[in-house]
Amino acid sequence: SSAPAYVRARIVFSSLWAKEICQEPVIGEGWSFDGTYYHYEEAVAPSHSATPLFTHITFREDVSKEQIQDCLPFEIFIYAEGVCAGEAAAQEAWSRVEGGSGT
Repeated sequence: SSAPAYVRARIVFSSLWAKEICQEPVIGEGWSFDGTYYHYEEAVAPSHSATPLFTHITFREDVSKEQIQDCLPFEIFIYAEGVCAGEAAAQEAWSRVEGGSGT
């Protein structure tokens, strides 16, 4: 498509324990978090990219090396989706995707 798109993403850990021992990621410039999704704050033009959602994950300081070893290996999945920006504001566009009225 030749229209810009709004982008959102979810971070999912392969195990609940892995999520517990990691700090919340420091999200990249241009991203915000609504409690469920990370939203890129601007529409992304075709053939362009959003800034990185995050660059690294760190373990909490109160977690021991043994606890980390017990948790390894684990995976972090990023599920991303986009919706055509068109004339709608981001919240309205996502509301339409989710079956809302968009008002």
